[in-house]
Amino acid sequence: DLHRYDIALDEWVQIPSSDNGSGPSPRDSAGFAAVNGLIVLFGGQSSTGTNASDFPGQGFLNDLYRFDPQLLQWTDLKGNLSGNVPSPRWGVGMVGVNEHMIIFGGFAVSGSSMNDIYLWDPEDLVFTILNPSSRPPTSRDSMGFGVLSNNLFIFGGSSFTLLSTPLHLGDLWGLEPPRPVYWQSDWGLETFLDIYDWDHLTVDGVDFRLDKGLELCTSYLPCAIKFEKRSVGRLHRSNGGYIGCSASNGCTSIRVDLLDVDCHQLSLRSVFIMDGANLSLVGSSFKNCMSVADGAAVEAFGGAFVVIMDSSFQNCASEGRGGALSVAGATMQVKSSSFANCFSSGGGGAIASNSRICYGSTDAYSTSVLVESCDFDNCSTSGQGGAVHASSEGENMPASFNITACNFRHCSAALEGGAVTAIHNLT
Repeated sequence: DLHRYDIALDEWVQIPSSDNGSGPSPRDSAGFAAVNGLIVLFGGQSSTGTNASDFPGQGFLNDLYRFDPQLLQWTDLKGNLSGNVPSPRWGVGMVGVNEHMIIFGGFAVSGSSMNDIYLWDPEDLVFTILNPSSRPPTSRDSMGFGVLSNNLFIFGGSSFTLLSTPLHLGDLWGLEPPRPVYWQSDWGLETFLDIYDWDHLTVDGVDFRLDKGLELCTSYLPCAIKFEKRSVGRLHRSNGGYIGCSASNGCTSIRVDLLDVDCHQLSLRSVFIMDGANLSLVGSSFKNCMSVADGAAVEAFGGAFVVIMDSSFQNCASEGRGGALSVAGATMQVKSSSFANCFSSGGGGAIASNSRICYGSTDAYSTSVLVESCDFDNCSTSGQGGAVHASSEGENMPASFNITACNFRHCSAALEGGAVTAIHNLT
């Protein structure tokens, strides 16, 4: 049953439901919190949950329901959840903050208290497991859990396994949860450096400039940054500006959604430099990017993993290899994207791959590139491969390159391969 306490009237009211029986089953110790004007219920224990036959009346649940207080209606969301859904459990800490839901700990079906922490997005219904850089609280369930000034606080709880005596805790912990950060037009790089751990940087209707080199995560470890354009907004790169994400610095990933990048002037570096970290580019565009180095838009090496989808690269040029993209000792997947009027001096007017190029490390990584359903128009090079140049340096450094369902129009090379070259020990 569901009840509401009216503070003004100082009375309880039982809320009728119009769900026609689709609401949650009877249970106790469920997570229960509000987010974005809705009430969310997660997990708990009941006679019908997982392992109920082993622990009568104490079955574990990990279903999730949403209640709309305006419609007085429950919605069962379990079948629509994706990502890292928490295991069945009861006694979790749960609270809504920054337009998301946080779930911590609880007593799990494994038979012990937990200290894992999850972020749930009410819009796309995706669970993400979080990995704070600091030491987490010890495993516990049935704790005090709340939020103040967008900071989470955890107090006490119980920590035990089925084979031990419960240990009651009295410690207090605090955590700054993930937050959406909206880029302001007057921000400088100093402000950007305060964005760390798991914050999302959103470009919402403003233009901003990148006129200096920015190496992520040199102060806080680890970090993962998301760029997202909600409306009209552009990144203007000038004066050699770039964004570097190196695994050795603690940078784990960059995600770029629906971002337009306009470049001004020749730069010494690529726009995104990925050294052993992950990059996701979706629905983004790069125009007029020019670099002395390999790959004017993206340079990936050192075991990096790059996925590019539904993006465009126009008038990108490099004095090295790969007018738009360069991959060496990394994995890159490029799908449903377009390359127009791209040029390189060293080979691969649009894309260049190699088993390894020494950018400061002697470590050997395999190279794997997939290019699928892409269009190449008027791409050219002073070297080999008007659109694509792929090579491998030796047997101990394997490399593969797969091109599927792509179109090449009016591409040219001063040397071999008007559209594509594949040389040396390459699969």
